Amino acid sequence: MSPAAPRWRPDIDRIRAAADCAPSIFNQHPWHVQLNPNNEDVVELYADPDPDLGAMLPREVAISCGAALYNIRLAIRVEGHTPSVFEVPGLNRDWLIKSLP
Repeated sequence: MSPAAPRWRPDIDRIRAAADCAPSIFNQHPWHVQLNPNNEDVVELYADPDPDLGAMLPREVAISCGAALYNIRLAIRVEGHTPSVFEVPGLNRDWLIKSLP
């Protein structure tokens, strides 16, 4: 029997750095990136509900988060995995990134 392949765990620091390099409206970076606490091979990207972002329109937040999402997908590809993107039902302007080994 061959041993099971080691499970991939995202390098969250590299993924956060990739997201932070994304352009955003007014250079606000209105997002938060984290690993899913129940499944550590899932990276979650959330639009940041910070009230200091009041000058940004929802459309501008969505555009900025889209740029971060693109960079996160590239960072996952650089690690040798193919990302799959799922929108979380019931949440507004939130995206869930999952890499499938």
